[in-house]
Amino acid sequence: MAASFEELLTKFPQKKNKVNMLRYYFLEAIRLFEEGSYEMAFLTAYIIIRDTIVEDPKEYVSDKREGEPPSFSDIRAILVHSRQKYKQIAEIRKKLPGYTLEIIQRAATFIENLVSNKKMVPKREGFASVIANVAKENERFLNRKTKESFEEVVELVNDAIDYVAFFKIEESATHPMIFFASNILMPFSYGILTDLLIGNLPACFYELRIMLESIAKCYIAESHPEENLFFEDKLLSLEEALKEKGVSISKLLKDFGEIIEQDDEPLKLWSKISQSWIHTTGIVSNIVKQVIEKSEPPTYALALPMVYSEADLTTIEELGKQVSSFRKILKTTMDKYKEERITS
Repeated sequence: MAASFEELLTKFPQKKNKVNMLRYYFLEAIRLFEEGSYEMAFLTAYIIIRDTIVEDPKEYVSDKREGEPPSFSDIRAILVHSRQKYKQIAEIRKKLPGYTLEIIQRAATFIENLVSNKKMVPKREGFASVIANVAKENERFLNRKTKESFEEVVELVNDAIDYVAFFKIEESATHPMIFFASNILMPFSYGILTDLLIGNLPACFYELRIMLESIAKCYIAESHPEENLFFEDKLLSLEEALKEKGVSISKLLKDFGEIIEQDDEPLKLWSKISQSWIHTTGIVSNIVKQVIEKSEPPTYALALPMVYSEADLTTIEELGKQVSSFRKILKTTMDKYKEERITS
């Protein structure tokens, strides 16, 4: 290793003192190991592979190791905090000569890699990590720039949790509305929140429309004369009746609004979502409009996941308003349904 240190002195002429310090730690770790002072030898070698003396060692060698404990840092933590880790310290000290030799070899590898400038190839970040990082960044953006809209989406999730808790899941077999709460409202509200965090705004509107159509159909299907009929059969029966009578989804939503005493609010919301977010022309129109007005396309038109920009605020606020409208329809419907169940 003497030749390696001479090369380092030549390579880092401005860091001669630090190179000599690195040499001191390495030779000291070997001396302590030979004397049987394994714990001190380990801790001295640990400085070489974790602390920046000449260059950052983390760019040249890893702290990870095969087997248990999975890293030299874990071993050091047990040694340093032996009183708190008393259950593990005996096992560690029994195997410490092997661990110490291993870390000295790792320190030697670091010195050799430093001489040859052989840095580790950084591991590619997994896509799940990319998604998580974008979601965190977008959450900060939403809380900072459009907190009210973000809170509407969060409260929709809370609404779903509250409604599901009210009903008995085992009764969903014959009740379309309980099925709606548990298997549509709950997952799709979480879906809107998730898609909002990763920048997938079109999916948020799509999921909102599915919930709106579903609550209308499930509520009306509850009035099927055969009370103990399986909930799916009640819904299929409703679909067949609508088809036979030529009732469109827009007509159904208009009727639904009258039943729950919300006039044409469900139809208005459904029409807004459908026109702007469900069909190709609506999506294209939204993209073109934002490019013309704000000189940049929406983030969802570029890639996913994607961090929001200021140009996306109008669309996010639109989502917040539509979620708020749906929550009012949801509350009215659920209150009416719960009242009907109590009085029946």
